[in-house]
Amino acid sequence: MIKNMPKLSPVHTDLADFTKEQRYHHWRTFKRQWELLEDWSYPLHGSEDKIIIPKSFRFDGVTMPKYLHWFLSPTGILFVPSLIHDFAYRYDYLWVEKSDGSLVKYEEKAGREYWDNMFKEISLELNKMCGLNAFSRGILYFFGGISWNRNRAKIEPEIKPHRL
Repeated sequence: MIKNMPKLSPVHTDLADFTKEQRYHHWRTFKRQWELLEDWSYPLHGSEDKIIIPKSFRFDGVTMPKYLHWFLSPTGILFVPSLIHDFAYRYDYLWVEKSDGSLVKYEEKAGREYWDNMFKEISLELNKMCGLNAFSRGILYFFGGISWNRNRAKIEPEIKPHRL
């Protein structure tokens, strides 16, 4: 159960300097980016600990080709699990606030399969839709490697919860 929804803002995209062809391509392929406006927490299943996603983290919701958005909205029922999953994919760990108030890197270098399974578990906790979550986990199995490898190739600066 989510006690507080993440506070987000859409990231502005300036198309003023794009050519007509670039604007058309952008319209056909663009995936909205969202930015967290403050640290956000989610209870870690089976404990008193909380996952913390830091302020300023950017993500695109459910990552899928735009032509499939009619079937599964990138800001729909899997949006919150996607926020957690995208952070884990980007950094290969999650920040966790322990019950004693300390912040630690949770499951650092756990790997793609671990985060994909966590995505399915969190999705099931939130939406109770076994079929949809199994389907989504299957899509991650077959296509998640593209995003995983892209994130491994990027050198992203670490972002930390505001409390650190």
